[in-house]
Amino acid sequence: GARLGELERRNGDLARELAHQEELHRIQVHILRDEVSALELRALRSGVPFEYLKEVVLRCVVTSRTSREYGDVVNVLADLLHMSPAERAKMAAGGAPRSRSMGGLFWQ
Repeated sequence: GARLGELERRNGDLARELAHQEELHRIQVHILRDEVSALELRALRSGVPFEYLKEVVLRCVVTSRTSREYGDVVNVLADLLHMSPAERAKMAAGGAPRSRSMGGLFWQ
């Protein structure tokens, strides 16, 4: 009776949340692909080997912001991408707190 109705409502809520999270993930993957393409193009234009740029970006993503290595990786990435002083400062600061719903990789 009432318990079954409650479970069905909860199941519906979870299904909607899953669909929402899947859509956010799909959008994130699409944006990632666009960003990788843009980075490839910038790397080609600047003469930076793409594989090296990819390794630096990967290191930046997986390195804890609190580690000493993060600052070094940020500086290398900023050099490779010819970032302005304002862009460097924003990247070094890490931007705003990461959004929980998007996993914190791109939306802040």
